[in-house]
Amino acid sequence: MKNILLITQHFPPENSGGIGRSLSLYKYMPVNGFNVIILTQNGYGNLDNENNIYRANCRLIRNKKEWFSMKGFFKIISKLLYIYKLTTPRDFTFQYSSTELANKIINSENIDLIYATFPSLDSLIVALKLHKKYKIPLVTEFRDGLLYESIFKSFGLYDKYFLKKLERDIVNNSNLIITIGNRLTEYFTDNYKIDYAHTVFNGFDKSEFEELKNIKYKYNDNKVRMVFFGRLSLTKARDMLPLLTSLSNLKNKGVISSNNFELHFIGDYTNTEKTNFYNLNLNDITFFHDKMNKIEGFKKIVRDFNYLLYYGFKGETTTISSKIFEYIKLNKPIMGICKGNETEDIISNTKTGEICDFDEKAISELFTKIVNNEVDYSPIHENIDLYDRERQTKDISTLIKNFL
Repeated sequence: MKNILLITQHFPPENSGGIGRSLSLYKYMPVNGFNVIILTQNGYGNLDNENNIYRANCRLIRNKKEWFSMKGFFKIISKLLYIYKLTTPRDFTFQYSSTELANKIINSENIDLIYATFPSLDSLIVALKLHKKYKIPLVTEFRDGLLYESIFKSFGLYDKYFLKKLERDIVNNSNLIITIGNRLTEYFTDNYKIDYAHTVFNGFDKSEFEELKNIKYKYNDNKVRMVFFGRLSLTKARDMLPLLTSLSNLKNKGVISSNNFELHFIGDYTNTEKTNFYNLNLNDITFFHDKMNKIEGFKKIVRDFNYLLYYGFKGETTTISSKIFEYIKLNKPIMGICKGNETEDIISNTKTGEICDFDEKAISELFTKIVNNEVDYSPIHENIDLYDRERQTKDISTLIKNFL
């Protein structure tokens, strides 16, 4: 069995959409002939009975004493560089400590392959350095754009040059590039004239849905109970004004009211985000709930809601949130405000909901269809099953075996 060193800054017990791919590779690669050794950060603690998981120091501060340590110093420097637009977010603590730890792992284990997943930027930098030093084959994975439709909100003064050089260096040194969307793959293929970039979508882990089989929707009326699960703003900010305006106008016209419509948000939201809804007198139809872990959140969604709201990012064709794959598995119609995002193709190909553009008129028209029970929901389950993470891990394993 060949050994893969997987470098990722997102891994459990961190609770975010970024952990899905790394966790699925760790779980399902062994049945495909690979032993996965995880190198990640220590900012979120440890799992019970960890095996083949190494955790390097990072800049995340877990107690007050760390502010007065070298970690605190690096965190302050990184923050200042970002604030004054001199660099994109970096974790120099992780870069240093993970490189030291990787050297020990490589010297003690027979590492056959280095696999780095982006984001975050530091994982790519560390993996590239190790590949050059040890001449070990390199696979790089892009779950977001680095330069093309970049995940970064803005580039620092030096970063445009640095990131362009880094991306070219990564492409030239990678044996295989994996992306989670066709349009991002096309960018690498067309821009760098290569034939070793491949798409393997993100997906859902079917084991997380086992507990949902016996849960039933608890209402038998025609009221629309819609839910958005997750944050509104994290690495990228959504323009929520069209949604707010649509809800306000529809309520004023009597199309929606507390008698036939509710929109719930489950997650970590700012006071400003909540106030924007309250200021438009939407507090009788919009409700905010505290953040929940994924499984408990799924249970609540199946039991309490009959529609799912997906909100994409205007003008970003490559955007595919990992959330959409779990949505299509939840057996609820999706309202996708994501016209032009690649997410649109996934909802259409699985027939799991309807899509509209990001403007107020389009959103209002789709909400009106929903309250009038005119939404086409006819899921194609064989297409949904294509996004099973176990199947996708097998696809990645096959791509790796082909070049090894």
